[in-house]
Amino acid sequence: CHRATMATRCSGTFIDAGANSGDSLHMWYTAESCSTAPHALRRKPCAWQWPWWLPLSVRLSYCALAYEPNPQLAGQLLHTAAALRHKLGVHIEVFNGTAF
Repeated sequence: CHRATMATRCSGTFIDAGANSGDSLHMWYTAESCSTAPHALRRKPCAWQWPWWLPLSVRLSYCALAYEPNPQLAGQLLHTAAALRHKLGVHIEVFNGTAF
């Protein structure tokens, strides 16, 4: 997908500088935000990193750019991105061997 196409499909862009194996990408696209009630007992996991105005339903409409300079993490990052694309239909571009 080119940037122009990406811009028309995405309501925003999540930039993961230092994406490692894709753990932040996974949380961005799968974890509910718990910032609205961080101390409440919850029945399912939530991510404190995401503000109340970026609930999961909104984050799913974002595209992601993932940068990782460590070549040893390239395979796992590509696998994580591919799994999220397949499962959720999200747009993720991975840039291995690059630092942001």
